Amino acid sequence: MYKLLIVEDEPVIREGLKHYLDWPELGVTDIREAANGREGLELALAARPDLIVTDIRMPEMDGLEMLERLRPELPNTAFVVLTGYGDFAYTQRAIRLGCIEDYLLKPLLYEESLAAVTRCLEGVERRRQEQGAHERALLEAGRQGADSWEPALEEAAAQSLREPASAEEQALQGQAALGQGVREPAALGNGPAVLPAEGPTLFEQIEAFILERLAQEVTLQMVAERFYYHPSYLSRLFKAKLDQNYLAFVTGIRIRHAQKLLRESRHLVADVGQLCGYKSYKHFAKTFREGCGLSPTEYRKRTGAWSG
Repeated sequence: MYKLLIVEDEPVIREGLKHYLDWPELGVTDIREAANGREGLELALAARPDLIVTDIRMPEMDGLEMLERLRPELPNTAFVVLTGYGDFAYTQRAIRLGCIEDYLLKPLLYEESLAAVTRCLEGVERRRQEQGAHERALLEAGRQGADSWEPALEEAAAQSLREPASAEEQALQGQAALGQGVREPAALGNGPAVLPAEGPTLFEQIEAFILERLAQEVTLQMVAERFYYHPSYLSRLFKAKLDQNYLAFVTGIRIRHAQKLLRESRHLVADVGQLCGYKSYKHFAKTFREGCGLSPTEYRKRTGAWSG
């Protein structure tokens, strides 16, 4: 069983990471969280997690400074950073220097993230088994008498000298990942800015994300990747918190925006449908009537807005 520490200053993303992967299936049974690098440093030294997933840019202490301080204290812990376009060169350098084992590139892709975390946990398990083997060797040497202690101690000392190299081996795996089909951020662009965590709730942030892309299809998978949630968990969250599914949530946003445009703009009714993501006017009119009890044209007339 493994312990995980998530260090991320945005509560919405931090909560999403707790549910993004099926952690129990991966053997992770203890998940801790910290809101910045300084808090993460203190918690990591106290809890000694097997895996740390951290953002880079955080208040008080950034993620890489935290990891640099933790690496000598936690030689058997795997370190993974969340990185975006602006931090990627720094992340590559950190991998090559052996500071971290792997990285998760924003926006996250599920299979890619699962593969990276699995690699790290396999490394943790390998180091556990090596350590256990040497402890058993020492115990057996103690049972056999003093003559057996010297070679056992020599082997244990050799292993302790190899421990820093273990991090380097992990770094080499990370370097290999850099050249084995892992996404390069140049193809992704900077992506949308994350809204302040102390401001909108998760669903308000999702609504803002959808509104920015209202003329196109915005799938649950896209939203889940943007906010670091597993799609099935996010789907259940809509039902539990809002008592509606994701499709109904998006439809509500589209219809409310259509109402606003019908009241306040001089767009033709058919164009309003297009701007709200409906390729077919017939589909737009049907959905609008189901939501409002009026056709788009009737709604515009009833509200006294411009008609044309």
